[in-house]
Amino acid sequence: MKKYLLSIIFAVMFCAANAQIVIDSLLSVKTKIENAQVFDEERFINICYELCGIYYGNGDFLNAITILDYAKDVYTQKTSKTNSLKLRNLMVLLTSMYYNAQKNALMAFIYGEKAEKKFEEAQDYNNQNYWDLLATMSSLYSLTFDTVNARKYNQKAFDLYKKNLKKDIWNPTKIKAKYLQSLVQNFGVNFWNLGDYETAAKCFMVVMESYDNDLSIAGCQTTGINLSMLLTHLQHYKESTDLLNECIPYCKDLNSLTKIYQTLAINYAQLQDTTNGGMSLAKYNNAVINGILLNYTRYSDLARYDYMSSTTQETTELNNWMTFKLSNPVILKFAFDINATLKYYNLTYPRFLEEYIKQSDNQELKNIYNEYKKRKLNYVFDEKNDSKFFAAQYDEQYILDKCPKLDEFIFSKYKSFDDIVGSLSDDELIIQFCDVSNHAQLPDNDLLKHYYTAYIVSNKYICPIYYFICRKDELERCLLLDDDAQMYYNELYSREKSSTLYSLIFKSLKLYLGTAKTIYFATCGDLSNINFDLLTDSTGTPLNQKYKMIRVSSVYEIPEIKSLDTKKFKTSALYGGIDYKNSVENSDVAVRGVDFRNLPNTGAEIKSVAKILTASNIKIDTICGENATEESFKKLSGNSPDILHVATHGFYLEDDSDKPFAQSINTYSQKESAMALSGLALSGANNAWKGNFDLPNVEDGILTAYEISQLDLSNTKLVVLSACETARGRIFPVDGVFGLQRAFKQAGAGSILMSLWKVDDNATATFMEYFYMFLFETNDRHEALKKAQDEVRKQYPDPYYWAAWVMLD
Repeated sequence: MKKYLLSIIFAVMFCAANAQIVIDSLLSVKTKIENAQVFDEERFINICYELCGIYYGNGDFLNAITILDYAKDVYTQKTSKTNSLKLRNLMVLLTSMYYNAQKNALMAFIYGEKAEKKFEEAQDYNNQNYWDLLATMSSLYSLTFDTVNARKYNQKAFDLYKKNLKKDIWNPTKIKAKYLQSLVQNFGVNFWNLGDYETAAKCFMVVMESYDNDLSIAGCQTTGINLSMLLTHLQHYKESTDLLNECIPYCKDLNSLTKIYQTLAINYAQLQDTTNGGMSLAKYNNAVINGILLNYTRYSDLARYDYMSSTTQETTELNNWMTFKLSNPVILKFAFDINATLKYYNLTYPRFLEEYIKQSDNQELKNIYNEYKKRKLNYVFDEKNDSKFFAAQYDEQYILDKCPKLDEFIFSKYKSFDDIVGSLSDDELIIQFCDVSNHAQLPDNDLLKHYYTAYIVSNKYICPIYYFICRKDELERCLLLDDDAQMYYNELYSREKSSTLYSLIFKSLKLYLGTAKTIYFATCGDLSNINFDLLTDSTGTPLNQKYKMIRVSSVYEIPEIKSLDTKKFKTSALYGGIDYKNSVENSDVAVRGVDFRNLPNTGAEIKSVAKILTASNIKIDTICGENATEESFKKLSGNSPDILHVATHGFYLEDDSDKPFAQSINTYSQKESAMALSGLALSGANNAWKGNFDLPNVEDGILTAYEISQLDLSNTKLVVLSACETARGRIFPVDGVFGLQRAFKQAGAGSILMSLWKVDDNATATFMEYFYMFLFETNDRHEALKKAQDEVRKQYPDPYYWAAWVMLD
């Protein structure tokens, strides 16, 4: 395989113009070999490796991986060999390509496990590619924080390496002669991840010696960067900085440059060099944005999740930490920009791709995209089937390959600090809350880890203000859950507890609010589960009486939020009075939650809402009883109404839920899982909810957040989710809540009225009638929400009945 890898390295040197000529020639030869009476397996494999190398060198990772996968299938078919050395080597390279080129840990795991099994069956333990595979598997386990398996695989690979080289394991000449540089470098990374810094440094240094310390060689440069990062971790900032500055003139790879500027920013901050620290941070942030634009147009959904999860976490942590270490106006702007950008891009990318394809003249592309979305649903909600999963991944990569200038389209959505500030009037202010992860690798970061922080933005400030809000453990103590939900929420929004929360979050912030009348705020972490509007100061005055509180999914959308106020409602769709079939009836007070009993008040609710809408000349489509199917909802895609009202049961389940429906979900990522375990009940939902999965090719009545996120609801200006826990979901530090609110936003909907807990059926119906009455009386959805809560409070004094409702713009 070494000569194949050399072919790949050599092929990377081709420029794009010449590469296409070579590709066409190689493809022609490959076809002749396949069609020949005698299959020349050696030549066929060599040509596929050369094609892979050229594709890889041009950044075409889709075709690089596709040609390897194709080679594996054709080779197996033509030779009938299911476990030859060539096949094992192909699978090792596929594992490495998915891990290193696509950053797709899931696919790398799948191929890695299959390749490992074949090596074990063949007892091929002295193969260097097997050692590479084990080292890569160790790195993959490190990514999932499985240190037990990471240590096991690294030690197994290192033992085989030592056994083969005997006493020459630290001999640079021997390492060079056997092409073992990449393997030993992997050992270095794995030893670092496992806390053995001395051995890690030794690995990096011997690899650099094997390259004669020539940083113009890509392998030496990569190892030098890794050594620099380790030196930074060991607080040798000057030595690390010197080595990185030596690497820069030779570095052409964007990922490597990103690592260099990230590490330099840390070093300069520790050395209190504000000028160079700010310059390095700016270059790092620029590299991150370029990397996102590049990778968004190359990676499939799950590969992008892996890439973006690590990138957004590292980037926001570094920027927040830099503002903490070097309080500087320029750095503050950089930090706010990147925080806002990453949150916005992560939320709205599916919408970008949908918009781009919608405006395309390529009908074939549109058809393929629609089929791809169906495939995605199949691999999540059908029986676990890797072939469907792979097909969906290839579909999306094919689609991305057919979208020229998609990166320019996405970049056109970028807004800077100055753009956002320019959208604010003198009496408006932004608070963007931040949750710093506990997995931060930055030095001196203990203080940040334990706090919620925030960026405060006003057109009166030349730069954002970075502020420490409160300790996480203080907030957690305030939010300790009582077993009795009604008692818990009554206490949480009582004057005493609400005032405590206000003091934690807003009391000190008041210094910066000045004369603001409107506060736009984006939440994070446990802050997402708090109704900020109803927090009261020491006098008992709620925040929403002092300020107009506008909760936003992204501060980028503030201009669109303002324009939304001027749009008129003309059409509506109302879901309610739904027949869930085989409903469990009992005498308990009904809530719109996870037991799908019939809710008679939802039918009365939509009748009341319909009367109010009719009086405002709004066209109404009422969907109730058996007609309120999942199919009917999905038909709204692409032609959704201005107002979408859904009065039903809502649910949010944990990953370990024992509900039969939860056990049926087959997802391939944590984020997909969170979206599939949150949703709304429609007609017939009890069938699947109870585990009766006997309706093939028919919608099951359980409309998940994942399914909603695949729809186009961009015409809808207001979504009213009159159900339980529709604001809840799994919380990720940077991305926020993964559940119904994210789903409707990804589908392109405007404002969302949603609930923070299980809501009472009677009180909810009353609240909704008041909300719509005040909506058309005031023409202000936020004012309507406040007034509706005030009215319901007169009939139901306990906060449990009226404090759950929040508006997300």
